[in-house]
Amino acid sequence: MTSRAPHLSTSRPRRLPLLAALAVLAAPAAALAQADSKAAARAHFESGVAAFNDRRFAEAAEEFEAAYRISPAFVVLYNIGQVNVALGRSVEAVEAFQKYLEQGARNVSPQRRREVEAELRKQEARIGVLVVSAKPEGAEVRVDGKPLGKSPAPRVVRVSAGRHTVEASLAGYTPQSREVTARGRESIDVALELDRLAPAAAPPPPVVQVEQRTSSAPPVEGAPGGWRRTAGYVVGGVGVAALATGSIVAFLSVDRASEARRRAGEAKTGAAWDTARDDLYSARDRNRLGWAIAGAGGALMLGGLIVALTAEPGPERTALRLAPVVGPRGGAVMLVRGW
Repeated sequence: MTSRAPHLSTSRPRRLPLLAALAVLAAPAAALAQADSKAAARAHFESGVAAFNDRRFAEAAEEFEAAYRISPAFVVLYNIGQVNVALGRSVEAVEAFQKYLEQGARNVSPQRRREVEAELRKQEARIGVLVVSAKPEGAEVRVDGKPLGKSPAPRVVRVSAGRHTVEASLAGYTPQSREVTARGRESIDVALELDRLAPAAAPPPPVVQVEQRTSSAPPVEGAPGGWRRTAGYVVGGVGVAALATGSIVAFLSVDRASEARRRAGEAKTGAAWDTARDDLYSARDRNRLGWAIAGAGGALMLGGLIVALTAEPGPERTALRLAPVVGPRGGAVMLVRGW
């Protein structure tokens, strides 16, 4: 669509509406807004005129709208209508021109009224109607990104001729979108039906790998095999401690006995010899005691080890047992693995 700028071009007759708007915006403060508001509105309006003359129509529309919001002079609506015509926004142009005629009333000259009414008829012929409905109830409906409200009530919206996007969305449903081409004075029914989202698939159960074990059943906590094995380790630990202690006492007593024997040889007689003899006897007694403790500890260690290893086996284990072994040179009792 080729845009033109009636009443905003460089020719004198087409600049009259702009001059009229400037005159209203510059009126005394008692008739319009305060001085600051007038200055801001005038600045926006002048920026809009400059943008329109440079064919920056979108920017011009924003500036004119800002000027009207600050100082709602009806003559600005004429310029808003003209810039929307240039942008191909027939619906917005019609709304602006209608408000211009309503608010201007008798202040609009007959010639200008005829001109605006002719433009209104031209723009209305370029407007179509979309009747939008959506299911299920509560769906949010939008046309070209602008929300229209929620279903089930059909939404009737006037649109400029051309392509438009109709959308509907609702939580828990798949959004729907449709492209439609509107023509002037044509009504189009657009029905959107949303599909419910499929429930999220549950994650697959974890794969449990079952290992085949040599035992028919795993040991139960507190079963005889468990405490026997624990008791065996405890007894074996005590045996190791006793073996180590007895060995230390025995080896130390050997050193004391050697020292007492040396002193007795040097003294030969007298009180020194008696003392050395007593120390020698005492060292020998400690040596025998140490070896006795070490022997008992060794027995405890061996017994505890046998008890622990021959207890009920745990997972992935087989028991050790005492078994006689007979060879060509004789027999013996040994620990063997098996049932």
